Parts: sequence; C-alpha cells; structure tokens
Amino acid sequence: MRRRNQFRWLLIFLLLVAPMARAHVGSPDVVVQMQAGPYPLLVSVQPASVVPGVAQIQVQSNAEDISGVSVAPTPLTGEAAQHPPVAEELQRAPGHAIFYSGNVWLMSSGAWQLHITVHGGRGDGEISVPVPSVATGTLPMPLWLTATLVLLGSLLVLGMAAMVGAALREAKLAPGVAPDGEHVRRARWGIVATLALLIGVLALGGWWWSSLATTARKNLYKPLQMEAALDGNRMKLEISLPDAAMHDANGSATQALKTKINPLNWVETRRLDDLLPDHGHIMHLYMVRQPQMDVLLHLHPQQTGVGEFVQQLPPMPSGEYTLYADVVHEDGFAETVVGDIGLPQIVNAPRLSGDDAMGMAEPLMNADWLATSETLPDGYTMAFDRPPVLQRGVPVLLHFELQDAKGKPAADSVDYMGMRGHAAIIKVDGTVFAHIHPFGSASMTALMIANPVKDEKTMPGMQMDTASVKTVERAANVAVFPYSFPTAGSYRIVVQMKHGDVVETGVFDVAVD
Repeated sequence: MRRRNQFRWLLIFLLLVAPMARAHVGSPDVVVQMQAGPYPLLVSVQPASVVPGVAQIQVQSNAEDISGVSVAPTPLTGEAAQHPPVAEELQRAPGHAIFYSGNVWLMSSGAWQLHITVHGGRGDGEISVPVPSVATGTLPMPLWLTATLVLLGSLLVLGMAAMVGAALREAKLAPGVAPDGEHVRRARWGIVATLALLIGVLALGGWWWSSLATTARKNLYKPLQMEAALDGNRMKLEISLPDAAMHDANGSATQALKTKINPLNWVETRRLDDLLPDHGHIMHLYMVRQPQMDVLLHLHPQQTGVGEFVQQLPPMPSGEYTLYADVVHEDGFAETVVGDIGLPQIVNAPRLSGDDAMGMAEPLMNADWLATSETLPDGYTMAFDRPPVLQRGVPVLLHFELQDAKGKPAADSVDYMGMRGHAAIIKVDGTVFAHIHPFGSASMTALMIANPVKDEKTMPGMQMDTASVKTVERAANVAVFPYSFPTAGSYRIVVQMKHGDVVETGVFDVAVD
C-alpha cells in the first residue's frame, strides 16, 4: 500500500483520539423521529460513556394532548428483553408541555432498547428506541477528591491505631494510675500490629481495585479494524477484531469467533460471523477523497467470507480515500469501521448500478456555507431548507427536497433502499461520521428488532418489512433527517435521493456553533 501523506496521518490520529462512538464515529447520540401510536415523537438519547452508566433521554412532540411519558430499558435481544423493569416517568420541562426528559440506567455492554410509552387523550402509544451501551473510557478521580480521601483515610488509620494503643495501655488500669513500662510496651506493639494490619488491608484493597480497573480497561470499546487493498479494479476489504486473542495464528477471523465465552465480558462476545443485512446490504461503505472531500461514494460491498468483502470500483479519480463501513450484528449492535486506501485513477471499469452511487462536490476550499440548493448533473435540483442556526447537542430536523428541471417537485421520486433518502454527515477534520436516515441515526435493522411486527414468525430484523417502524408521512420527493451535531465546527452533509432509476447526490456544507 502506498505511503500516506501527512494529512492522512493527521486524519488517522484524529480518528483514533476521537471518542469512538459505536454505530458512528464521534457521534454517540441516538436521535430518531417515530410515531408512537397517534403521537409523533422526536427522541434524543445520550448514552453514558461508562458501563453501568446513566443515559439521558429527551422526548419532544407537537401533540398537545400528551399527559405523560415513561421509559423502561432492556437489552435489545435475549430473555431479558421480555422482562422490562418498572418504567420511569419522564419529567415535563417547566413551561414546555411537549418536552419531557429523564435518566435511565444501562447496566451492561451491548445493544439495548428504551421502551417508551406515551399517555394521552388518544390512548397510549408505544415505541422502542435501540441504544448502544459500551464503555468508551474511564472517569478519572479529581485531584481534590484524591487528596481528600487520602487525608481522611490517613486520619482513620491513625485514629484506629491510637485507639488500640490506648486500650492496651490504660483500659485495665484503675482511674488515676499511670501505666507502667509493660503496658507502654504492649501499647506500642499493638499500635505497630494495628498499623501493619490496616496497611495490609489497604494494600489488598488497592490490588483488588487495580484488578477491577485492568478488567474495565480491557472491556473498553475498541472499534473493529479494516484493511483495504486494490486488486485490478476491485477493492478488497478485511475486517478484524481489535483483540488479537480472537484470531488464529495468521491473524484471520476463525470458527472460534462463533463461541461466546463469557456473556459478561464485552471483548469475548464480539464476533464477525453474525452480520445482518441493513436496508438489504450487509455493509454500507462510504468513500471520501481527502483532503478536499470532493469525491464521495456510497457503495455496498459483497461479503465473500467471515470479515471479508469485495467491491468493484467504478471509473473514478486517483487520490487518498477514507473509508467508513457500517455493519450490524445479529443482536442489533451497529458499528462503523474506519480505514483508508490510496487509489490510482480507475478507468475501463463498469459504471455503478443498483443502490451504489457516486457524487462530485466542490473542494472544501471553495465551499459555499450559505447554499440552499444544488443543481445536479441531469438538471434536477436538490433544495436544502437550511436552519438559521445549528448548535451542538441540540436535535434538529434537516429538510431536503428533490425538484425536477423546471423547479417543480420531482414527480418521479421513489424510495432509495426503502426510504426517502440517506445522508452522511462528516466533519471536515474527520472526527465525526454518521450515516443517518429519515427515521434517525439508529440502524433500520436495530429499529425493526426493537419494534417487531406483531405475530411475525420470521426472525426479527431479517426481513425489510418496516410496518412496525413508522415515521411522519411526507411527500415522496422530501427527505427529513433528525440529527444532533456532537461538536462545534464545519461539516459536509452528503444527501442521496432517487427518481426513476437515478440516485442523485447533493452535498451541502454547514457550520455548527
């Protein structure tokens, strides 16, 4: 593989130090818009960075007859998913009749779901929102707290030793009688023995705490790894687990991956042979040419083995490309794998077909941060209802409309992979990537597992029947994406919508405060 330029190493560094966020890169919040019975909801969940940990949830709606909202967390799959705990009532924000918030505990790593029940004048409505729960870091103890605990602990140890010494020296003496040399020596030995015992207990506690900390560090979420190589006009991808112990002597995924060793150990339960299709594809791959982000591809490589994929590349310009690959496991846990590849110019190759799409954009150096529409190669237009202000951490609905060559709503608009459109949100420094849909940032497969079709006999998540997952009805030429930008900065939004047999790609740049 060719030597990478300095920008690539900087990008890789930023990707590694950024908070790796499960289904996306640097974008941990889950934001969905769904119908809970008759009530349209915009749900935002901020998962905890430690496990067990507290996830923060916000529920908004424009239905003014809602009287209450409750939530109960369970694992997404398994026996525990059938036995939710007593639901927690969310608190209504003062002065906001349609805004509710609260906290819920997620007690273990893996794919979870929040069962949300809405009470209102039109009866109850229910939905379940899939949420990843993995530890991405450890919380350091503040220096002031460390100093306080050391001081108090020292006082307790010294105080206990002093009490033992006083008891041995004077407890059996009559009032007013001074201790003799034997009592003084006994007291000193008692103090020494007590200090030795307490220091031993503290040392044992320190060893136990260090052992727990080591186990916790081992169970921190580490993203899957991906190697990419070019074979003619085909790109080969190999995904591997971050833990070398889960590979054979050649470093390849093996049959051993099918064995779950310890259900309580996050590292030992990770597999590569359990991937499910999402929107009909095992992998959704975005390729972005760096550093100007001017060539963007949305591809769907074919799986050829455990952790192995292949993709026929279309005619495309040379350059250094960052790869973002989305995959979903059988328990509904979604991951984004990041890689890179340097490509020569690809010529004499078949053009893309089916769901694969490619778009060209203005280089970042020429970005228009105020554009509200883009003229597409075939004369159609994609319009962006640009919000006046975008703020980090605040859920927002991003509206896009596909128009024909006359500026009218595209009458031949059709769904693209079962939805009005798909979007990728990429921060220009490479620290954020999110592949989102009109339902939100959760994967469709996870949403279907969380909201199975009633009396469905087939395995949940294996079929593309979305009857159990309902979002707000919109015109065929309109796609609305809920999202919460995780950090301030500059972002490029890649939107794909379809009319007839053509997949259109629109690119818009936004600044987030």
